[in-house]
Amino acid sequence: MNSREWVARNLAAALLAGDWTLPELLSRTSDVLGPAAPKSQRALVQELLDRVSTAYPPAPAWLVEFFLGSRRFDRASATVRKGEGRLPAVLQSPQFSPAPRFQDLDVPRLATPGDLADWLDLTVSELQWFADAKDQHRRTSIPLLRHYGYAFAPKRSGPPRLIESPKPILKAIQRRILRAILDSVSVHDRAYGFVAGRSCLGGAQAHAGEAVVATVSFSIRRCGACTASSAVSAILGRSRVY
Repeated sequence: MNSREWVARNLAAALLAGDWTLPELLSRTSDVLGPAAPKSQRALVQELLDRVSTAYPPAPAWLVEFFLGSRRFDRASATVRKGEGRLPAVLQSPQFSPAPRFQDLDVPRLATPGDLADWLDLTVSELQWFADAKDQHRRTSIPLLRHYGYAFAPKRSGPPRLIESPKPILKAIQRRILRAILDSVSVHDRAYGFVAGRSCLGGAQAHAGEAVVATVSFSIRRCGACTASSAVSAILGRSRVY
């Protein structure tokens, strides 16, 4: 018999190896689970698409956990789990599939964490370390385990400003991603912050001469520190550069 997890992992690998569309997902599901129970397979794929609201695929680990927690997966995979059907080992790599508007960008084709690690001249373990995959940075008080240095800079008024600076290796990684990938993506005409050739002065000049200018005060205190990695992933995922 094939274990539920083994089937789930192979199915997840198969779905991530092609286009994230309903016809393609149904076809690859049938390739893995066999021709039996097509209605259950369709129900499983539809449940998956209902859970994944974005046009790009989820992470492999999330996909495996989704299958293991789905009753529809149990019904759709019953035949192959009982050993009555052949379960092919999926050896295909995930497909590099940016959104159509980004397909012509001159960026590295990075489909897997291993591809990203190789491109950054890191091992996968080093990549996980710098990505803080275990959330150690937030929980540790040991400076050696932190990827950022901290200093306070005085302001003209009010409390000093906290400066969080990435350490040299992480800073180099961030700059490489910025220059080789993110700089290739065009930004909105109204974006002035941290855009080369633009400044807050230019943003203010865009409103000069107007009869009425409304200002709204937003609290940005600890904005960076309160931005979760999931929010960054969601923004990058919606843009679908990768």
